[in-house]
Amino acid sequence: MSTIVNTLLFIVLFPLFFFPIKSIYFFFFYFSSLCIEIIYYIFFIFLRKLIIFAIYRLFYRRNCDFSKLYYENHELYR
Repeated sequence: MSTIVNTLLFIVLFPLFFFPIKSIYFFFFYFSSLCIEIIYYIFFIFLRKLIIFAIYRLFYRRNCDFSKLYYENHELYR
């Protein structure tokens, strides 16, 4: 947890030491690009979960129960 906090503090405080305060447009573009990147990652995590859920529903609608198949094969080879 402290690693995440230190990383966030570094991301926020790092530009303050190298860029003057008067260049306010830098902070606007810096933080807006940071927000876009965070939204981008959240979107792709959501998209990945959606694809996994769609594949699961595809097999579920075809009545492909994996546990049933496993037990049927287990009984067959017993």
